[in-house]
Amino acid sequence: MINYEQNKNCFDLTKHIKSRLLFKGSKVSKKPFMTVFIPTYNRVELLKEAVQSVINQQKVDFPWNLLIVDNEPYDGKMNKTEKYIRTLKIKNVLYYRNEQMLRVGDNFNRGIYLSTSPWVMMLHDDDLLMRNTMQKVSTALHCLTKIAPKELGCLSTQYHQFKFDPQHPTAHKQELATLDEHYQHSPMLFKFWKCTHWNVLFTSFIGGDVPSNGTTYNRKAVMECGGFNDDLGISADQVLLYCMENKYSVYSTLEPYGFYRWGINSMSKPETTYRVIKDNFNFREYVFTKNCITKIWGMLFRDCLYYHFTKAVLGARKLVSSEFCDFATYNDIYSRLPKRWKYKIWRRLFFKTYISLKHKQSRHIARTIKKQIKQEATCRK
Repeated sequence: MINYEQNKNCFDLTKHIKSRLLFKGSKVSKKPFMTVFIPTYNRVELLKEAVQSVINQQKVDFPWNLLIVDNEPYDGKMNKTEKYIRTLKIKNVLYYRNEQMLRVGDNFNRGIYLSTSPWVMMLHDDDLLMRNTMQKVSTALHCLTKIAPKELGCLSTQYHQFKFDPQHPTAHKQELATLDEHYQHSPMLFKFWKCTHWNVLFTSFIGGDVPSNGTTYNRKAVMECGGFNDDLGISADQVLLYCMENKYSVYSTLEPYGFYRWGINSMSKPETTYRVIKDNFNFREYVFTKNCITKIWGMLFRDCLYYHFTKAVLGARKLVSSEFCDFATYNDIYSRLPKRWKYKIWRRLFFKTYISLKHKQSRHIARTIKKQIKQEATCRK
C-alpha cells in the first residue's frame, strides 16, 4: 500500500529540466508578499481571461508579482503565449517556459519553486479571480495567522462554478460580471472551515478545493511537504493538504473567491472519472489502516463512504457528459453498496452532525476574527 504521507521531495524529480525566463517586467518586486501563479499550456484565449482577472484586482497595500509558467516545450521560437505576454501593460509579470513538458503537478511545483514570496496564490489558466480576491485573501491570511493553533500552511478557496460553452465563448461574461459586482460589495464573512484528518472519515472527501481561484499556499510549507506528487493520482492536490495538516493549519473559505470554468474537459472522459473514484478509494483505504479506531471505522462504514463519494462524482460528471455511468461501472474498485437504512444512519448521525459542528466552529472563528479586528482598530485610535 502507498504511504501517502511519505515526505517525497517532488521538486528534485524535475530539477534537470530548465525553465527559461523569457520575459520580465520592468517593475517586478524583489521582495513580494504574494505571487499570483498561473500554470498554462497552449490555450492563450482562456489565459487572457485569467490574466485580465488579475489585472482587474482592486488595489492592495503590499508588493506582488504575476508569475506565468508555460508548459509548452521551448523550441527557440516565440509562441502565441509569449506574444500575448509581451503585450501586457502590467510591469510586475514574469514569464517562464519549460524546456520539456512537465506533468501537471510538477508544473505546479515549478511555479512554487520559482516564486520568491512567502505566499503563492494559484490560478488555473481557464479560471478567474473575483476583483477583490487578493484583498480578501490578504485579510484572511492576516487574521488566520493570529488565531491558527499551528503556523498557517494554506488557505483553500471555494468558487462559483460556471459552465463554459465553446459554441458561445462569451455567454458567461455578463453572468460573471453581475456576480463579481455582487461579491465586491458584499461584506467579508470571515467564516472558514478548519481542515483536519477527520474530514475524510466523516465526509468521504479529503478536504479542500482545487488549487485555483485564489487558493494560497505558504511556500515554505509546500517545499517542506515535498510539493504536489503526481504519483499519488489525480487527487494529489488534496493529499498535499492532508499531509500539510500534520504540521500546519489549513483552512478553507466558505464563500467563493473566484470563478471555476466547468466545460467539456478531462472530467468528461470515463477514464478520468474512474481515476478519481479509484484514487480516492485507495486513499481512504490508507487512512483506515492508521490505527485501531480507523480500522474499525473502515469495517463499519467503508461502503457508506464509497457510495457517498462515488454518488457525488457521478453527479458532477452528468454536468459535462451525457454518457451513462452507474456504480456497476466501478465494481472492480469496490462492489459492495450499503443498505439504504445503514447509509441513512451514517448520513444523519455522523455526516450531518460533523457538518453541523464544523459550521459551528466556522461561526466561532468568524466571531474571534471580528473581535480581533475591533481590538486592532481601537488600538490604532
